[in-house]
Amino acid sequence: MSIIFDEQSIKCAIYLQYVDGIIHPRTVRGRYGQAKRGGRMTVSLNRRKFLTLTAAGVAVGPFVHTSRARAARELVVVSWGGSYQDAQRAAHFAPFTAETGINIVEISEGPRVAKLKTQIDSGSLEWDVMDFETSDMLSAGSMDLLEPIDTSVVDTSTILPDAVDEFGIANVSWSKLLGFNTAKYPNGEGAPTGWADFWNVEAFPGRRALQDLVKPNLEFALIADGVSLNELYPLDVERAFAALDRIRPHVDVWWGKTAQGIQILANGEVDMGTAPNGRLEAAKRDGQNVGYTWNDGAVDFDWWCVAKGAPNRDLAMEFINFAIAAEGQAKLASIIDYGPSNTEAWLLIDPERAATLPTAPDNLKAQFVLGNSWWQDNEADMLRRWQMWKLG
Repeated sequence: MSIIFDEQSIKCAIYLQYVDGIIHPRTVRGRYGQAKRGGRMTVSLNRRKFLTLTAAGVAVGPFVHTSRARAARELVVVSWGGSYQDAQRAAHFAPFTAETGINIVEISEGPRVAKLKTQIDSGSLEWDVMDFETSDMLSAGSMDLLEPIDTSVVDTSTILPDAVDEFGIANVSWSKLLGFNTAKYPNGEGAPTGWADFWNVEAFPGRRALQDLVKPNLEFALIADGVSLNELYPLDVERAFAALDRIRPHVDVWWGKTAQGIQILANGEVDMGTAPNGRLEAAKRDGQNVGYTWNDGAVDFDWWCVAKGAPNRDLAMEFINFAIAAEGQAKLASIIDYGPSNTEAWLLIDPERAATLPTAPDNLKAQFVLGNSWWQDNEADMLRRWQMWKLG
């Protein structure tokens, strides 16, 4: 049936639709504005919905419009979409809702520090929990845009030390690795086993590729030049660029998009080069001519963070505690090629699967954790120098 509500009634109806999950939070403001401008609104409802909404409307009284009308038992979680967020939904979001009754409202646009700041500054905060990359987590924390992690709720006792920050807890790990073409190096025999080999063009001839980024190429250059993994920071910038000068004439491809990095390895356009562990492992699993080594890899994390002033701060902390538990992290690692930060998750992961993940104990020993605190202080200068170096 088609019902005409007056302004007060439609505001109540909109609110109830929102609480029931029928409409998204951002839809509330638009529909409220329409009711306010017109004073009346025609809404098509079946008899059952009409009786439900009107009966409940009497009970709840007037709708109060705020910048963010929110149900008391829901969280807005911002992640990155695609197969990654699909895996999070299966491992974290759906099980959390099933256990607690708290609904997860997903946003898949990717959290941006600038957008979070705008929301907080304008008093129209829409986000509760964000999946931030390390550099964004550090920036947002330094700008007072994040809540400190409440360790009375979030149990960090079994989390890797490098995966705990005042403003975030790492939810996944990933690595930038040295990969190689297995048509050139069948079964990995004779393949480069680290950055010293990659820089050694006499002993390891062949076409090479590096990503067109200053980070972590500076670290790779220093490792090739003999700096040990545990002595990389603070980076010796002059030494790193000197080492890059030596390898530059032998780099055939400076790749941009991740898909290109793995494609040129798999099709034999290059014999060795950098690529993310997830893309390398997926290509290898699919039978492509790709292999890789964990030696000298650069480990980094994504982090669960809570927006400063989040209306559902306590529920957000409860969610993070749930999501970093061993069971959920093990399930996530079974779906997608990212490693857990909870050391007890390995007890639940098949050893064959564990060997393909960045933070498996043996793999982690062969790598270094990217020094994002150093990069936060120096990245702008390094980016400028990188651009000048490429032109030189």
